[in-house]
Amino acid sequence: MQMRYLFVLIVLLLLLNSCSARKRRKRGEKNAGKRNSEKKVDVSNPADYIWAKHTVAAGDTAVLHCSFDAMYPTYYAYKSIDWTKEPHEKSGKGKLLATGDKMVYDNNNRYRVFTPSGTALSVLIIRRAKKSDSGLFRCNLSDSGHRHKYLLLNVTDSSIEAQTSPDEVKGYVGENVTLWCNATGYPRPMIYWTRENSHDKLPDGTYQHWGNSLQVSNTKKTDGGSYLCYVDNFVQPIMSYVFKLKILNKETKAKFEAEMFRYDSPKLYVGENMKHAPPPVRGRAYILVYKMYMEDYNPNMKIHMTWFKENKKLKRYSKRFMILDYTKSSKPYRAESTLIIRTFDNIDNGNYICHFQTENLSNWQVFKMHKSKKFYILYATRLIEFLLDSF
Repeated sequence: MQMRYLFVLIVLLLLLNSCSARKRRKRGEKNAGKRNSEKKVDVSNPADYIWAKHTVAAGDTAVLHCSFDAMYPTYYAYKSIDWTKEPHEKSGKGKLLATGDKMVYDNNNRYRVFTPSGTALSVLIIRRAKKSDSGLFRCNLSDSGHRHKYLLLNVTDSSIEAQTSPDEVKGYVGENVTLWCNATGYPRPMIYWTRENSHDKLPDGTYQHWGNSLQVSNTKKTDGGSYLCYVDNFVQPIMSYVFKLKILNKETKAKFEAEMFRYDSPKLYVGENMKHAPPPVRGRAYILVYKMYMEDYNPNMKIHMTWFKENKKLKRYSKRFMILDYTKSSKPYRAESTLIIRTFDNIDNGNYICHFQTENLSNWQVFKMHKSKKFYILYATRLIEFLLDSF
């Protein structure tokens, strides 16, 4: 009898529990319907349920990763994942990019897929991203059309802003000149320089120079010409700028001074006073000096100092003449040339000219050397005295 009552009690408890579960289920369905009526998701538009969004600049590397092993790691551990690029239009067809670890479409070797073993993780790597890479990417388990995710990739424009030195730059021989070309943007642009004719070497002896500036040190006339600056961010077309470099001869500011003196004379005659210099004497040395004083000294400036006698160029060393040149590279800067007439004779009479020549300067000085007749008398008198003394 007691067993019968116990059995009836258990049945009643089961019936009550079943009724309570049915009520809870109906209440849940009612609440779910209310939530669905508040927000409806358009499953035909993938953008409504994008799993992740990525933004990169053009030329950068985009990394999209997709995983399904978060909730059920054991079940999804050895599943492969497919990647598809969704069409821009609904009527279009998506492009299959990869299946598992195999690329189906690598887009000029820019797409790569990475799949770690033992996981349902897949990483799609897009190198040197372009604007055309923007859009929706779909990843899904290879054997399931329902387990999938959408990732949105946005590739922003690449831009370059450049500032340069003037198109035409002037410099002077022996000075330093710098051409510059600064560029900013993303990806960061690289800058390199060449001559307009790429077969010509740059002043430093190379054919190509990398950097924002190109310095031409100790310029020469041959450094003049056109130089090209190239700006390349490896995304946009290469930009180039042309610079024309003009190398000018620096104006030489100088003053000149002439000197002359006879070897046996204690006095030096300079400039206008040379007209009072004693005339040459046969058998005696005579010295002529021409000097150039410069405000600035350029070690690369070539100074040609030449002596002439009646328009005939004199040799530096001969039986009758000796020429000595000297340049002083410390202040006061000076260049001078000295002509030594070893032993003056009748054939040495005439006009002597010293000519100074630089790249942008030319100057000369005339020295008139004519023996006086009275020195013939002096010479004869001394000769007679010598002969008389001998007897």
